[in-house]
Amino acid sequence: MMDTMKALGFHLELAESPMRDAPPVNEAAPAMAEKIGRVTPMLHIELTTDDAEATYELLKKVFGSEKVELEFAGFLDSEFMKIVHVNLSDVVLQYCQPLMKEGSWYEQLRDKGPGVHNITFVVDDMEQTMNAINKAGAEDLFAFPLDWGLVLGAENVKENAPPVHMVNTMDLLGFHLELGERPADDLRDFLFKKI
Repeated sequence: MMDTMKALGFHLELAESPMRDAPPVNEAAPAMAEKIGRVTPMLHIELTTDDAEATYELLKKVFGSEKVELEFAGFLDSEFMKIVHVNLSDVVLQYCQPLMKEGSWYEQLRDKGPGVHNITFVVDDMEQTMNAINKAGAEDLFAFPLDWGLVLGAENVKENAPPVHMVNTMDLLGFHLELGERPADDLRDFLFKKI
């Protein structure tokens, strides 16, 4: 168990495989990535950091991580926040470096240091999902429109996509939930693109 919270936004727990004939990690990962439960694909784990590039460089040096989903990260990048998407095995880590002293990402970084801000999932039905979340006692931090067509191409996106919701589940789950309704039937060409 390594104290990497300040450097990565989470601690690393590492173990060598105890299996005599274990497959290489990159071959085993897809088999372990089967969907469990009623949540559809995870887009990324979103973390706050003081320095997105330094965090990426550390993951690259230790694990051979690469920047992925460059177009999506560039789409989200703004004067408000620098965004870098990095792979760690088959998981995408979205590092958010606040550039202004406002917003929940900045507040978390200021008050608690680097860490997980939210986990982002695609859901099949936003209205049904939000009804269930509200019944469970969680509420929106905010909702915002996202023009998926700018990333996926307008011809590939379903019409009338509802806004993306950032749900305040920090006290309930230890992280916020960011939820977007599935913008297209097939997301394979969009998710996890490497450099």
